[in-house]
Amino acid sequence: MKKQWSIVILLLVFVLSACSQQTVNVTLTKETLGGESVDEWLAAEEMKAESVVDNEDGTVTFELKKEDQQQILKEMHENFKAMDLSEFASIETIGVNQEMTNVVVEVSSEENFINSLDSFVILGLGITTTMYQAFDGKTGNDISTKIQLKEQGGDVFNEMNFPQDLAE
Repeated sequence: MKKQWSIVILLLVFVLSACSQQTVNVTLTKETLGGESVDEWLAAEEMKAESVVDNEDGTVTFELKKEDQQQILKEMHENFKAMDLSEFASIETIGVNQEMTNVVVEVSSEENFINSLDSFVILGLGITTTMYQAFDGKTGNDISTKIQLKEQGGDVFNEMNFPQDLAE
C-alpha cells in the first residue's frame, strides 16, 4: 500500500512540475512601456497576461502562457525581418540571429552611412532586440545585443553592445 501511495505522489509531483512549465515570466522596465500605465500597455499590446506584478524596483513582471510568449516572439522576429529598408539611403541589409543577440548592418559605404541620418536606425535595432530578449525571459545584464556595422562585402568598421555602450 505504501508503495502505491509513493507512486501516486511521485506521479503527482511530475504532473505539477510539468504544469508549472506552461507559463513564463517576462520582466520589463517601466521605461520600456513608453510612459503608459501597465493597464494601457496591456490593452494596446493585446497581451494575454495571466498575471501582472508592478515591482518596487521600477519593473513590471508579466506571467504569460508559454504559447502566447512564443507567438509574441515569432511576430517580433517576423516584423524585424520585414523591416522596410527603402527609407535608408545607405543601408543595404540588416541581418539578425534567431536569439536577436547579434545584428549585422551592411551599408553601401561607411562614409555615406556616417554622413546620413541612417545611423539613428541603430537605436531602433537595439530597442527592438532587447525587447525581444526580455520577452524571451532574459533580465538585467543578460540582455545584450552586439550590433556590427560593415560595408557590403567588406569588414566590420564599427561594433557596439546595446544597451551597455549607451552609458559611455
